[in-house]
Amino acid sequence: MRGNLILVAVTVSFIPAGAIAQIGAQVAKNVQTAVESSFANGQPSMGASPAPVAPRVINVDQQTVAKSVATFREASELISSQGIVKVLNPTFCQRFELNCGGQPWQVKQKGAQSDTDAKVASIGKIDGADTVLLIRSDNNNAKAELYVCDSNGTLLRGYGMVNNGAPSRMPADQAKAGFETEKQWWMNWLTPAAVTTTASAR
Repeated sequence: MRGNLILVAVTVSFIPAGAIAQIGAQVAKNVQTAVESSFANGQPSMGASPAPVAPRVINVDQQTVAKSVATFREASELISSQGIVKVLNPTFCQRFELNCGGQPWQVKQKGAQSDTDAKVASIGKIDGADTVLLIRSDNNNAKAELYVCDSNGTLLRGYGMVNNGAPSRMPADQAKAGFETEKQWWMNWLTPAAVTTTASAR
């Protein structure tokens, strides 16, 4: 009696690498092992379906966490890494007593806008050290405040402006109070990109 010739096509799909590439690769390996095991136990007969073999399940608990900014130094680093490149002209530097050597000053800049306020944070090198500017503009009253500090959040000086007029130096106590408010606002608003962490795997 002539034997039957059975052709069996097997396609194994591998899970592409992604955010959890190692887990994806392990699951793909389990699928391949399951297919190979079904043939090791004998060829399925014509017209019959092989018994399904369930791959080992790997449970992964994931949690998306948005890191908070604990220090102004972290906030400065985020402004530097996430900000848009801007060039401030020498006249701007002169108005706020920034030693740019009469040259344009390149900074990284981030901004935020609400119905009442516009806020801008800039960071750049002056004399080899990071210098940060925090500007808050009150759109309703056409007033603005500008604070100059280092990247650690130490206030150097503050200025007040009305109707985009000439800036005037704030008294030290007034500048400190306004600066602390602005500094904390930026620390609360700036956050690194959310990260996905693996809480457990079993």
